[in-house]
Amino acid sequence: MMKIVAKILYKISVILIFSLLFIGCMSTNRSYLYKNFKKRIIPNNNISVSVFLFSNLDYSRIVPYEQYKEKLVPKHKGYYFHYRNLFETMLNEYLAIKYPVQEAENVLRLVVNIDDFWIEEYPKFSRYSLDGLIDWLYLMDMEYTLSSRLKLTVNLYYNGEERTRKIDVSSNKKTKITKEDINNYQNDFNNLHYYNILDMNNKALFGLNTLLLELGF
Repeated sequence: MMKIVAKILYKISVILIFSLLFIGCMSTNRSYLYKNFKKRIIPNNNISVSVFLFSNLDYSRIVPYEQYKEKLVPKHKGYYFHYRNLFETMLNEYLAIKYPVQEAENVLRLVVNIDDFWIEEYPKFSRYSLDGLIDWLYLMDMEYTLSSRLKLTVNLYYNGEERTRKIDVSSNKKTKITKEDINNYQNDFNNLHYYNILDMNNKALFGLNTLLLELGF
């Protein structure tokens, strides 16, 4: 009985910790932008920016897909976090560096729409394939790939002109789990998904930074 209670408390604690990483992080001063990326941002003191972020997707609970987003991972409980809040925090941090002047004479209106966002996790070989069966029978661990994918539409409005661009980025990490941990692997994947998503967001904002430089903003 005590073992069952301990297992339940452990799972609850994992969910709470992972949720705080995404929801509670907005109340801290921590920077989520890579240092090398921040060094490449060229401030523009001649323009101020007004930003609008839109998304119709529900991120309160996200269930990962199998490879190529073919279908949801069966019987997966999902991860509990709010992706929009994390992306918005990182976007605002980037724009504060890029456009430090709050009330410049020239104003750039930036509209960002999150078209799609999802995560994937899948083994190197399916357990139902011959290679997967060999791995399962003779090896001590299994290799998994975790990935995240983000698609954005960016609209820029400046001096009566409109520009539209698409940004499509992803991030991948590989890991191994032992056969003994196969039933608890979701708990072990929490942090890996988190760092995958941070990497993906940095790539998306780097793409936005490149776009703004190309357009002279």
